[in-house]
Amino acid sequence: MPQILIFFLMNYLSVENVSKRFDERILLDKVSFGIDQGQKAALVGINGSGKSTLLKIIAGLEPPDNGIVTFRNGISMAFLSQNPEFDPNATILEAIFDSDNEMLQTIKEYEYVIFESQHNPALQDRLSSLIEAMDAMQAWDYEAQIQQILSRLGLHDLHQKTKVLSGGQRKRVALARILIDKPDFLIMDEPTNHLDLAVIEWLENYLSSQQMTLLLVTHDRYFLESVTNEIFELEGGNIYRYKGNYSYYLEKKAERDAQQQTEVEKAKNTYKKELEWIRRQPKARGTKAKYRVEAFDDIKEKFPDSELYGASADITNEKDVKRIWKTIDKDLGGIDILINNAALAGDGLTNGTPKEWQYIIDTNVMGYLTFSYESVERMKKQKSGHIINIGSMSADTQEETGTIYVATKAAIRGFSTALRKEINPLGIKLSLIEPGSVISEIHPMTKTVQRNKIKKMEMLEAEDVAMSVLFCLSQPQRCDIVSLKIRPHLQLI
Repeated sequence: MPQILIFFLMNYLSVENVSKRFDERILLDKVSFGIDQGQKAALVGINGSGKSTLLKIIAGLEPPDNGIVTFRNGISMAFLSQNPEFDPNATILEAIFDSDNEMLQTIKEYEYVIFESQHNPALQDRLSSLIEAMDAMQAWDYEAQIQQILSRLGLHDLHQKTKVLSGGQRKRVALARILIDKPDFLIMDEPTNHLDLAVIEWLENYLSSQQMTLLLVTHDRYFLESVTNEIFELEGGNIYRYKGNYSYYLEKKAERDAQQQTEVEKAKNTYKKELEWIRRQPKARGTKAKYRVEAFDDIKEKFPDSELYGASADITNEKDVKRIWKTIDKDLGGIDILINNAALAGDGLTNGTPKEWQYIIDTNVMGYLTFSYESVERMKKQKSGHIINIGSMSADTQEETGTIYVATKAAIRGFSTALRKEINPLGIKLSLIEPGSVISEIHPMTKTVQRNKIKKMEMLEAEDVAMSVLFCLSQPQRCDIVSLKIRPHLQLI
């Protein structure tokens, strides 16, 4: 009979539906994955995506909002933090051998007695007893491995106090402790930080050659390439798995991004058509085309990160404003970019009443202030964001036929200048765009007349303003577009 060998990989770690939120920002959204015995996996993702937080949750140092983390019964786990801390009064020897492992405790005492016996001959009897204990435990090979690890990490004076060590030295002590302890499952957060090249290369070779289970976070791409055989990418609170090293991950991620972009573009086109249809749909036809409404909802559900969220509201109405922000926090998890673009036309002072002016001012000015306030409250927590205020060239031209409108747009210019000074130190950008004449529903001219003016280069398309917005948003963090004025080529002021 043929003999069949069946090999089963043991699951060491299960992460099930783990979620974590900071304030209104969703960092981890029902994240689930597992790691088997012998896997060497890495968590990758942009800064702030939740990598270190997830490691801390797995290590039991931070609780999840929801979800379960389970290790296989009977296995040991060790965690290397970015900035390890020790008892300042402990020696390196005490910090490294801080373990319940009986063999390690024997080796620790052996190393201590060898050092002290040089000055205290009375310890020779104790040294003889420890040598016998080492023989009985067959600990000499282990002791030799420990000496090699300490030597490679440049830890020679084990009787130094940890309080005098630099950040790099503390990192080496922490590495020595977990490598010597030989846990079944090792979690490492930025293991190469503060280490010189020689130590990093040795650590690469050591982790690659050892039969261990590993989960790490590092920005060192060469380290990732050498050590890991599986990549987990955190993106948008979700996790994506790639069964290969870092090069394989880069290749497959490029393919996934390209495929996703294709699907997103298709979804956007379908979404736009369905949105137009739903807005046109008479209420009495609700049952006749139910499938189209369902298709619209399916697209929104399938591509939540690429949809155009729209909501009708009166921005002078407090209840409407609260409803919009509730939707933003729920569906988007916060805000990164605010584009303020509210404009009601206003006549001259002698052609209106204070009551009529009030609504225009509330829309054109208070709307900007209110939405900027709500955005800054969210952006300052993440120390990033960009507010773009759309003003008007009316702040320059100051036409007498639009006194009230001019007042609001001049106010937006002053508001933008002052607000930028206030929020720039919080990591938030602000740009003011002041376009010339733009095709608009509120324009007194007919659409036909406006189209003719566009052909004559005397009026802008809405897309021209959109391109200006894109220009402001595409600058690096170090560069602010403070004020941008765009005019139709032949609108001479």
